[in-house]
Amino acid sequence: MINLVLYICMIFMHFIGDVYLQGNSLSNAKRREYWKIVEQRTGIKHPYSHICFLMLHSFLWSFTTLLPILLKIIFYQMLIISGLIPEPFSFQNLILFYLAAIAANTLAHGFIDNAKSNMKQIGEIQDQILHIVQITITFILYVKLI
Repeated sequence: MINLVLYICMIFMHFIGDVYLQGNSLSNAKRREYWKIVEQRTGIKHPYSHICFLMLHSFLWSFTTLLPILLKIIFYQMLIISGLIPEPFSFQNLILFYLAAIAANTLAHGFIDNAKSNMKQIGEIQDQILHIVQITITFILYVKLI
């Protein structure tokens, strides 16, 4: 039951990270067309600025979406330290998994959003489906690890 709640929290945090925390400014800044307009207005070229903002959004999304896993890891570690439960898993391995999951999800999210925002290969619905698949894969790997 706790894992179902964890999964639902991850989905909820996905929507916070992908919609609310992104906002219009970040949504525009991760698009190549936006920087072409900036170049036309200022004469200053920004050939890779959209990638920086795309990765910034992707990292914020990954951190936000995976926050429930981090909180669960920390909570269980507090219970272990206090002696309330035995140590069934390595805290260091869970933290390494969390960091690897942040990195992998940041890259995957960046590729997916680039396919939507810049390459125009997928639409909004496909974008959201792929993000839910990302979350599901990460969740399954986490559950199998513990």
